[in-house]
Amino acid sequence: KVAAGDVIQMLNIGGVLGICDSANPEKGRPFDCRVLGVVLHFPYLGERIGVPARAGMRKLDYGAPVATNGVPVVALAGSCMEAGKTAAACAMISRMRHRGLTIDAFKATGVSLRRDILAMEDSGARRTSIFTDFGVVTTTAKNGPALTRTMLTEMAAGKPDVIVFELGDGILGAYGVEAILDAPDIRASLTAVVLSANDPVAAWGGVKLLRERFKVEPAVVTGPATDNSVGVDIIRDQLGVPAFNALTSGAALGDCVISAVGLDSVAHSGEIVE
Repeated sequence: KVAAGDVIQMLNIGGVLGICDSANPEKGRPFDCRVLGVVLHFPYLGERIGVPARAGMRKLDYGAPVATNGVPVVALAGSCMEAGKTAAACAMISRMRHRGLTIDAFKATGVSLRRDILAMEDSGARRTSIFTDFGVVTTTAKNGPALTRTMLTEMAAGKPDVIVFELGDGILGAYGVEAILDAPDIRASLTAVVLSANDPVAAWGGVKLLRERFKVEPAVVTGPATDNSVGVDIIRDQLGVPAFNALTSGAALGDCVISAVGLDSVAHSGEIVE
């Protein structure tokens, strides 16, 4: 609980406030904020009657099943935070849209930051969602799987050609990615998993984790590990996985994923004719 006069911290650029118990040396300590009162929402048109605001107006159903109804699903997992997952998602969505596909997208884990799904919309996603819509500010191993099931089912109900979703944080982390990949029903709904890694060693470890712990064969590796041809060659030769850089080879990355989920026959060629 908080009361007027309490001092709490600004925990991320998405506006999440709370108690900081560990600061990243590179980022420095977060700003202190003094609580003045509760944020109000004014739901009654023409009346100044405020009620305490909520992060999400919908309640998460922890028992909801997952039903993708045959819609291909692409999941992006990373070796850590800031491994290029959102950039890769946007590159893939842009290429898919260019090839005539309808894409719905969401972010399943992390700390509330709507910027990422707005970037996916800018890249061509028809509809997006984020866990904050369900009143969850920060995901955990407890709520991560339920959120993923719910958003997969809701996105699939709209009958897109493909669903793309990002797993914020790394495969090993505190936001629930492991719990999601550990869930057999969610794993069975994934058509392709894209790994974003910061360097070749992270790519090696990420591929090994996906294969040995989660029994998932990654469709492609991207991220800073593919920033140069040396990293790409190491991943392709030593790991046996395709590798493309999202920034310099976004179209090739998108085409690789389109093929991996079996949508080549649905998408048009994507060639630009002048």
